[in-house]
Amino acid sequence: SWTPTSAAALQTFGRRYAAEMYLCAQRLRDQAAEAASEEEAAEVRAELQRTLWAVCIWELCVIVFIGRPTLLTEALVPWWQLHLCDRSAAEHDLPQLEVLERPEASPTYWPT
Repeated sequence: SWTPTSAAALQTFGRRYAAEMYLCAQRLRDQAAEAASEEEAAEVRAELQRTLWAVCIWELCVIVFIGRPTLLTEALVPWWQLHLCDRSAAEHDLPQLEVLERPEASPTYWPT
Protein backbone atom coordinates (compact mmCIF):
# COMPACT_ATOMS: atom_id res chain seq x y z
CA SER A 1 0.00 0.00 0.00
CA TRP A 2 1.00 3.61 -0.55
CA THR A 3 2.32 5.40 2.53
CA PRO A 4 4.14 8.70 3.00
CA THR A 5 7.18 6.72 4.15
CA SER A 6 7.27 4.65 0.98
CA ALA A 7 6.78 7.81 -1.11
CA ALA A 8 9.71 9.50 0.65
CA ALA A 9 11.89 6.44 0.09
CA LEU A 10 10.92 6.35 -3.59
CA GLN A 11 11.69 10.06 -3.96
CA THR A 12 15.11 9.51 -2.41
CA PHE A 13 15.74 6.59 -4.76
CA GLY A 14 14.49 8.67 -7.69
CA ARG A 15 16.88 11.52 -6.89
CA ARG A 16 19.81 9.14 -6.52
CA TYR A 17 19.00 7.48 -9.83
CA ALA A 18 18.77 10.87 -11.55
CA ALA A 19 22.14 11.83 -10.05
CA GLU A 20 23.67 8.65 -11.50
CA MET A 21 22.17 9.48 -14.88
CA TYR A 22 23.72 12.96 -14.72
CA LEU A 23 27.09 11.35 -13.93
CA CYS A 24 26.66 9.12 -16.99
CA ALA A 25 25.85 12.19 -19.07
CA GLN A 26 29.03 13.88 -17.88
CA ARG A 27 31.07 10.81 -18.81
CA LEU A 28 29.46 10.84 -22.25
CA ARG A 29 30.38 14.53 -22.66
CA ASP A 30 33.97 13.65 -21.80
CA GLN A 31 33.95 10.72 -24.25
CA ALA A 32 32.58 12.93 -27.02
CA ALA A 33 35.37 15.45 -26.43
CA GLU A 34 38.00 12.70 -26.55
CA ALA A 35 36.54 10.81 -29.53
CA ALA A 36 39.02 9.70 -32.17
CA SER A 37 36.75 10.57 -35.10
CA GLU A 38 33.82 12.86 -35.84
CA GLU A 39 31.65 9.79 -36.48
CA GLU A 40 32.44 8.39 -33.03
CA ALA A 41 31.84 11.81 -31.44
CA ALA A 42 28.46 12.09 -33.18
CA GLU A 43 27.46 8.63 -31.93
CA VAL A 44 28.44 9.52 -28.36
CA ARG A 45 26.60 12.87 -28.57
CA ALA A 46 23.47 11.02 -29.73
CA GLU A 47 23.74 8.72 -26.71
CA LEU A 48 24.24 11.78 -24.51
CA GLN A 49 21.06 13.34 -25.89
CA ARG A 50 19.10 10.12 -25.22
CA THR A 51 20.48 10.03 -21.67
CA LEU A 52 19.48 13.65 -21.02
CA TRP A 53 15.96 13.02 -22.33
CA ALA A 54 15.74 9.89 -20.15
CA VAL A 55 16.64 11.83 -17.01
CA CYS A 56 14.20 14.57 -18.02
CA ILE A 57 11.37 12.05 -18.27
CA TRP A 58 12.52 10.23 -15.12
CA GLU A 59 12.42 13.43 -13.06
CA LEU A 60 9.00 14.32 -14.46
CA CYS A 61 7.68 10.89 -13.44
CA VAL A 62 9.10 11.28 -9.94
CA ILE A 63 7.36 14.64 -9.58
CA VAL A 64 3.99 13.54 -10.97
CA PHE A 65 3.63 9.93 -9.83
CA ILE A 66 5.63 9.79 -6.60
CA GLY A 67 5.55 13.36 -5.32
CA ARG A 68 1.87 13.77 -6.17
CA PRO A 69 1.89 17.53 -5.60
CA THR A 70 -1.35 19.30 -4.76
CA LEU A 71 -0.54 22.04 -7.24
CA LEU A 72 1.22 20.44 -10.19
CA THR A 73 2.18 23.66 -11.97
CA GLU A 74 4.15 24.88 -8.96
CA ALA A 75 6.07 21.60 -8.80
CA LEU A 76 6.77 21.66 -12.54
CA VAL A 77 8.39 25.12 -12.68
CA PRO A 78 11.86 24.03 -11.48
CA TRP A 79 11.72 20.95 -13.73
CA TRP A 80 10.71 23.09 -16.72
CA GLN A 81 13.51 25.59 -16.03
CA LEU A 82 16.11 22.85 -15.72
CA HIS A 83 15.15 20.77 -18.74
CA LEU A 84 13.25 22.87 -21.24
CA CYS A 85 14.13 26.57 -20.88
CA ASP A 86 16.62 28.23 -23.17
CA ARG A 87 19.30 29.61 -20.87
CA SER A 88 21.12 31.54 -23.58
CA ALA A 89 19.31 34.78 -22.72
CA ALA A 90 20.30 34.54 -19.06
CA GLU A 91 23.86 33.50 -19.81
CA HIS A 92 24.66 35.79 -22.75
CA ASP A 93 22.16 38.62 -23.23
CA LEU A 94 21.35 39.65 -19.66
CA PRO A 95 24.95 40.38 -18.53
CA GLN A 96 25.39 42.64 -21.57
CA LEU A 97 22.10 44.41 -20.88
CA GLU A 98 22.88 44.95 -17.19
CA VAL A 99 25.81 47.25 -17.99
CA LEU A 100 23.74 49.52 -20.27
CA GLU A 101 22.35 52.78 -18.93
CA ARG A 102 19.01 52.21 -20.69
CA PRO A 103 18.74 48.47 -21.41
CA GLU A 104 15.18 48.81 -22.70
CA ALA A 105 16.54 50.83 -25.65
CA SER A 106 18.61 47.86 -26.83
CA PRO A 107 17.06 45.67 -29.57
CA THR A 108 18.03 42.54 -27.60
CA TYR A 109 16.11 43.69 -24.49
CA TRP A 110 12.61 42.70 -25.54
CA PRO A 111 13.27 39.07 -26.55
CA THR A 112 14.74 38.41 -23.09
